[in-house]
Amino acid sequence: MLVDGLSQRALEDELALLRQAFDSLPAPVWREDGQGTVRWANRAYLLLSDAFGDGEDCLVWPLPRLFPHEAAPPTTPRRLRLARAAGPLWFDCHSFVLTDGALHYAQ
Repeated sequence: MLVDGLSQRALEDELALLRQAFDSLPAPVWREDGQGTVRWANRAYLLLSDAFGDGEDCLVWPLPRLFPHEAAPPTTPRRLRLARAAGPLWFDCHSFVLTDGALHYAQ
């Protein structure tokens, strides 16, 4: 199969832009598979979950869960609490069902 170099470069550039955009968001964003395992998360989520092991080059795996898993993510926003030593943090969470799992945003 032949690959068009310009098309490949455009796809790589777009992927890099999307990664940079999601990692610069101040709000946590994460993806769970159908079993509720966190498969991907942006930087805000990783910082909240203490997923960085010995520095930002080393992630704890599997990624820690910040919020409880819901068998069927609701299609309406909901309020979730994250317990912290300094006091709870409250988030408005939005979920979107995907083919195999869900994508979640917390503000």
